[in-house]
Amino acid sequence: NFRLPLPMLSGGVSVDNLTLIFENNQPSLTGNLVALGGFFTAPFTLTGELLVTEKNTIELHKPQIKVMEQPLVIEQIQDLVKFINPILDINKFNTSERNFQLNKLFFKDNKLKLMGTISFKNL
Repeated sequence: NFRLPLPMLSGGVSVDNLTLIFENNQPSLTGNLVALGGFFTAPFTLTGELLVTEKNTIELHKPQIKVMEQPLVIEQIQDLVKFINPILDINKFNTSERNFQLNKLFFKDNKLKLMGTISFKNL
């Protein structure tokens, strides 16, 4: 359970039936937001652009979210993006023996492809 900055679903909100697919070469995250102990359930869809940042992270940019088929206003979307970004911090995989550096990502055949380098310390 976690809090989401969605006024219509304020309080403790959980997510279930979470699915990530790649359509038209962009990510689409769908699922249900569950609030009030399961009394209220709302389907949502989150789409946007995935970009590699200078901080060696993957972040969601230009997000679009719909809750119950209704788009949210810009301020609500920006709050949500601050909550979920970075989606993946590549630095978490770095150790004293190896270093990952992500250079770019792209889509091919509706699959996410990552390009980068891995440096290993002398063994």
